[in-house]
Amino acid sequence: MENLVILENSANFNPRDIDEIQLSIGWTEQKYIDAAPLWSHYDMFRNCDYFATAKIGEKTVGVLEAFADRDNFATSYLSIIMVHKDYQKKGVGRALMNAFNKKFAHTTTWAITPITQSRDGVAFLEKFGFNETPNFTTCWRKRRIDPLSYEITKKPKKELPQGLVILENSANFNPRDIDEIQLSIGWTEQKYIDAAPLWSHYDMFRNFDYVATAKIGEKTVGVLDAFSDRDNAFTSRLYGIMVHKEYQRKGIGTALMDAFNKKFAHTTTWAITPIGKNKDGVPFLEKFGFNQNTENFTVCWRKRK
Repeated sequence: MENLVILENSANFNPRDIDEIQLSIGWTEQKYIDAAPLWSHYDMFRNCDYFATAKIGEKTVGVLEAFADRDNFATSYLSIIMVHKDYQKKGVGRALMNAFNKKFAHTTTWAITPITQSRDGVAFLEKFGFNETPNFTTCWRKRRIDPLSYEITKKPKKELPQGLVILENSANFNPRDIDEIQLSIGWTEQKYIDAAPLWSHYDMFRNFDYVATAKIGEKTVGVLDAFSDRDNAFTSRLYGIMVHKEYQRKGIGTALMDAFNKKFAHTTTWAITPIGKNKDGVPFLEKFGFNQNTENFTVCWRKRK
């Protein structure tokens, strides 16, 4: 499109243009715009790891927002891409995605995609190598949920194993324990463990915004990983929670979620949840205020190159 310019991680935009974009595509209503301070869009801007704007002259006509692990190492989340209704199907979205790909094509990218009647969001992402996956479902929890709301459920709280300790953002773990956990629940195979250097788990650890490990003595029996926006202000993503098969249903997962909730219950949390044979991932999250949202969202992803 003539005179289109893509700006990356620049605050050179008019917040009213963002309001206009969202109104044009039905993402907001005037009453919400009137209630929000003008500077709130700048708050969102500074909390994204990546923010691209499409401008024609001084007018912003499209926006893309994304999050990534700390070193832009392995995982990214395409959070939002929106183009003003009057400028759609004119190459603006493609230009924003091209800018995104230059920074993130080497990562595995996840996108929680709104479901519309035309499924145009999914079709758009498919042009860039994404696939809709039936193996995952979307769960979410709006912010300001009571961190201990899961206690309202009828299921009694289990007595925790003796000596259980939850460590937060600590590299005090044996990588072989992580391998053992993943093997026990079928998340990996021995051939992949043999091929990966021992320190690879530490690389993953330092790239998360939050890691909690459950230990009994010197043995790590559970891990929770998460991402959040830069100031832990609005949005978090529960990336993974795994407990060794022999230690499941003993309160370890609950203990890890308790630690997570103390840091992130004030944020809106998204979880891309594997659909297993017993489908126990969703019921577990429901204890903590999450809801499955397959009616409104689907999961798209693209493996890193």
